[in-house]
Amino acid sequence: MFITSNGGDNWTYDGKGIYNGQVRTVAIDPMYPDNYFYFAGRNAGGTYKNTTNAIYPWSTFPIQAQGPWDYFSTVNAIAINPNNDGILFMAFSGGGILRSLDGGNHWQTANQGLAATSVTAIVPDPFNPSTVYAATDGSGVFKSTDQGLTWSTYPWARPWDWGVDLAADPATPGKLYLATENYGLGVSLDGGVSWSAINAGLPTAPVAAAPALSPTSPAYPDEETGQAPQAAVATPVISAVVVAPTSPAHTLYAGTWGHGVYKSVNGGSSWTMVDGSTGQVTDIAVYPNDPQSLLASTANLGIIQITNGGANHTILNNTNGLPASLDILSVLINPTTPKTLYAGTPTGIYTSANNGATWSLFGLPTEVVNALAIDPLNQATFYAGTQMDGLLRTNDNGATWASTGIPAGEVDVLTMDPGSRLHLYAGVNGGGVINVNYSMMILSLFIRVITPTPPPAQ
Repeated sequence: MFITSNGGDNWTYDGKGIYNGQVRTVAIDPMYPDNYFYFAGRNAGGTYKNTTNAIYPWSTFPIQAQGPWDYFSTVNAIAINPNNDGILFMAFSGGGILRSLDGGNHWQTANQGLAATSVTAIVPDPFNPSTVYAATDGSGVFKSTDQGLTWSTYPWARPWDWGVDLAADPATPGKLYLATENYGLGVSLDGGVSWSAINAGLPTAPVAAAPALSPTSPAYPDEETGQAPQAAVATPVISAVVVAPTSPAHTLYAGTWGHGVYKSVNGGSSWTMVDGSTGQVTDIAVYPNDPQSLLASTANLGIIQITNGGANHTILNNTNGLPASLDILSVLINPTTPKTLYAGTPTGIYTSANNGATWSLFGLPTEVVNALAIDPLNQATFYAGTQMDGLLRTNDNGATWASTGIPAGEVDVLTMDPGSRLHLYAGVNGGGVINVNYSMMILSLFIRVITPTPPPAQ
């Protein structure tokens, strides 16, 4: 944070008290521009305020101890009511908008009707067709008991609020597995109420350390603690998790970012490597007729095909028809004819009719395809979650495509309810969950926005 008093000709450091000095946005009180400044904190570093217009008086908002918007939350913007400086609004990653009516002393969510949650995974409960779980990027794991009509969540607890992928154990009611950003895998035995780590045997990689700063920099060492930036910490880097759909029970596969694929046969208590490549895994699909064989799409190697429980490996890439970029965003195996494969890429969908030996364009060559789903009872009906045009559908095996009516935007996740082909759940970046109900083949949309449950009133 720096301040100028002559229109920008000269600047003076004004960041003492701001952790590491990483400033994202500043708001000035419109009623008292010469005396009150509100600073919306650094990237993943809390929120601060200045109330004296002097050098180095910054202090933290009490926001740090309330709900998911804690000291590690990234604040993107802050606004002050021009007619009442006690009313503040704050936007932050993973939680939408907060509102304060007392100048920042207490906060509450202000997300009603706001589609602001980025959904990273959707999992129907294998034991209850009305229950659906959704992992989010920063707002925890949500649960719906009415097929997505309404949602609730439990108190946020790091690191389990930053979900990358989610899976349900088909052998144990209420058992969920969650892959997180930089914190490895977690397991819940109570439907998402509580979580514990299951990282024994998984690879580790260092989290990026804070950038080196000159000893003369005013932000070095840290103004609050007097300590230099912390060294990197080794943590598991897991990007995908899936449970094998058939026996043996409790067989899990975990995809990593840069370390290939790992396997557990005891529900995550221990892990062994089944692919030692440098694959940056984006998605995993297990063959429905063979729990020892799977496909792992990657962002750097194409598709990794693993068979015989890891004894055999094949890299499927541009040498057999896949796009030269090797950037595969999603992968899908036809549930009826498992030798038919599909791959979502930045240049459309590709398909193979011979278990990956050769590939050809399936459709949407100008679309970035993030997610794929197929009607389990009609393989000619196929769905694609795209980067720009929402959810697209084909009824003729890829010959023609049309919009489903979901507004244009980024669809990152698609999950077909295994108990009923009438329910397709789509996770929209910043838009929560959409339940697409194809009752009697007539499309009707039910938009269900995931809204975080606010904490008790202060």
